[in-house]
Amino acid sequence: MNKKAFFFTGIFSLICSAVFLFSMFLNQDYFEALAYESVFSYQLRQLGAILVLFFIGFAFLRFISDSLAPSWASMLAFPIGICLWVFASILLLLLGIPYTFWLTMLLIAGVLAVLCLVRRHTICAQGKTLCTFHTAFPFLLLFLGFAFVASSGFIYVFVSYDSYFYFTNYGHTLTIIQNFRDIVGENSFTLTNISQFLPLLNSYTAFWGLDQCFQMQAFLTMNVAACFAYGLYEYSTSRSVTPKRALLFSGLFTLLLLSSTSFIIVSSWVLANMYCMAYIFFLFLTAFLVGEKLFSGKDALLIIGFCFVALTLLRKDGII
Repeated sequence: MNKKAFFFTGIFSLICSAVFLFSMFLNQDYFEALAYESVFSYQLRQLGAILVLFFIGFAFLRFISDSLAPSWASMLAFPIGICLWVFASILLLLLGIPYTFWLTMLLIAGVLAVLCLVRRHTICAQGKTLCTFHTAFPFLLLFLGFAFVASSGFIYVFVSYDSYFYFTNYGHTLTIIQNFRDIVGENSFTLTNISQFLPLLNSYTAFWGLDQCFQMQAFLTMNVAACFAYGLYEYSTSRSVTPKRALLFSGLFTLLLLSSTSFIIVSSWVLANMYCMAYIFFLFLTAFLVGEKLFSGKDALLIIGFCFVALTLLRKDGII
């Protein structure tokens, strides 16, 4: 494990945790007067909701693939965790099984258990669990820091009518009614025009007692930026660029991406566009990993399939 990477990501995570704790005290007066709820409980639930999906996706990727490095498993963990929740939710709703948090989690846990059972010999032979957490630890600390920042409330978002009516409120309604039949009736408009991906992610946060999923979008934005920077760094070093220059190039190009008007608008507006952009990016990223021989083509097919299915379940609002 790179000691410098461990040191700097550890410092970053500590700073972000301090920001998270500071935000609780800063937000306490106005939040509790508005929501009649403890800000400490609310922000901790935001943090927990992010981390649960992240580690679900991380475990899934480590179970299905021998070729994917722990660093890239960390980078792809959150978008895959979101997909697992959404796919499990749709399956329950289409089968007419009551849509609850624990039934959905039980289905996901069942999938992970089957994967672990099928691949138990490989996992045991390679000592994968120990190896994963040893080499992935700097990346896990990095994403822990991102989770602290995303849950702090110090994020920039803007919303529109669709943000609330089609995605947030519809997702919350599904957690109450617990089926498609009673909410759709004879009108297929709800299932076709709105799409189901983002409402079901809002259902996930609603199960945690949260009134929105802004923190999920903020964390995904940071995830995309981290993947972009790390991908550029890996590509540069593989082309005989010195690590310092590769770090400089990746940092400058990532800063250029984050400061571009189009990225700021798409990543901040609470619509499906951000998720469309993210999954298109992860689709091409997976192809890049295969091309660089960092991921076997056979293992990558499942991730590519996840990205395509996610895109079919997302509503494309205008130009992405």
